[in-house]
Amino acid sequence: PRLMATVGVFGAPADPHVRAVVDAVTACGGTAVVVPTAPSDTAAWRWDERSIWTADGTDLLAFDAAYIRSLALELPGSLDDIDRCRRAYARVKAAHAELCDVVETVVNPAAGYWFHRSKPAADAAIAGAGLTVPDGLATSDPAELFLFVQRHDEVVYKPVAGGGACRLLTRADITAERLASLGASPVYFQQRIRGDDLRVYVLGGAVVGAVHIVTDALDYRGHEQALVPIDVDDELAEVACTAAAALGLVFSGVDVKRRPDGTLVVLDANPSPMFVGVERRGVPVSQALARYLTCGGTPT
Repeated sequence: PRLMATVGVFGAPADPHVRAVVDAVTACGGTAVVVPTAPSDTAAWRWDERSIWTADGTDLLAFDAAYIRSLALELPGSLDDIDRCRRAYARVKAAHAELCDVVETVVNPAAGYWFHRSKPAADAAIAGAGLTVPDGLATSDPAELFLFVQRHDEVVYKPVAGGGACRLLTRADITAERLASLGASPVYFQQRIRGDDLRVYVLGGAVVGAVHIVTDALDYRGHEQALVPIDVDDELAEVACTAAAALGLVFSGVDVKRRPDGTLVVLDANPSPMFVGVERRGVPVSQALARYLTCGGTPT
């Protein structure tokens, strides 16, 4: 490991995932510096010809490595807020890109991290890598939705930007009143895939752990009945690592459905996955991250 590696950990100071990475970096002999990333914090970042500075004088480009847990974005509360929020979005993305240009090891790189803002584009990239993804449709057109529903026994829907809750499409969702609201913004519809929920953690092109998430819910987040660590066979490892690589992700929690017939379908490759819960079941994600960050991007 690099002596006295300094790692910037970007995110909310109270986030348990931020704290876990800070503790793990310290245990590896490195120095962790938390960089708060609430909109009020990033609005105070300032540029000069050699660096980007936070309000408290932290030089963002002086780190040996950086872990991007979260870069919070403010959503506009009215039409008058749109331009201001758009400028803030561009400012944060520019800082992330410059960080990747200067800092030796960044998890995750800007291109992969922001890819998650478009679920349809991410699914297309994963499918383009030869993996199976659910059939999907991003639309604000009720006629297109009706044709899509006719092709599938069950359909789910979620925001086009990744991270939102997944819901089952029901008859109540395709009434005239509900469909009228569809015209306000596109929604991402997908065929429902039934099977076991698997979460595989990938770091630097290798699997560092995986769990079977036991749940009866459509969207397991907040509804986990059990997290059971599993051994990852060659097929599952190849699927998870290929999905992460397709999106340019160094670190990812890849969500895979294992159908009853054993086939694997990739649902998502998250650029900032939750992992504190699985660590309590013996999957050492933060330790692997810390070793990667303090060793110059080399898994140990």
